[in-house]
Amino acid sequence: MALLFKENQRFTQWWIWLILIITASLTAYVFIQQLILDNPVGSKPLPDAWVIFFSFVYVFVLLFFWVLELRTEIDNEEIRARLFPFLQHKFFWDEIKSAEVIEYKFVGYGLRFSQNYGTVLNIKGNKGLAIELHSGAKFLIGTQDSDSLKASVDMKMKERR
Repeated sequence: MALLFKENQRFTQWWIWLILIITASLTAYVFIQQLILDNPVGSKPLPDAWVIFFSFVYVFVLLFFWVLELRTEIDNEEIRARLFPFLQHKFFWDEIKSAEVIEYKFVGYGLRFSQNYGTVLNIKGNKGLAIELHSGAKFLIGTQDSDSLKASVDMKMKERR
């Protein structure tokens, strides 16, 4: 099936990566000082097992932000939104009551639940595809390419009328 729209979004906000890099540097400093140089950090240093545990947790957090991606695809049969590597939603056109590109207020990042928008998949920005199904379920998929998304969705919604 030919794609009408495709977008992949990642966390590229400089301030998120600044926070991650600073905390990674602090974690690495403690790890090197305490475990490699045998120089306990602080007046009440953590046990080595905890330093190792927190270091592994932090590596996991960095990898999480590195691989997390919002993938949106639209074709003649459905809209697919995947918050990789976790979940995927598919919306067949005949299930969709309404779909429109909107501008919204800040709703947070990642997977969120909103009273106004239902299930929200958002990486950055304040524009997205608001979908309401015939069942009453609502979804919002963030986008950085609102013009192309709007053109694709409007075309498919007109075909359905």
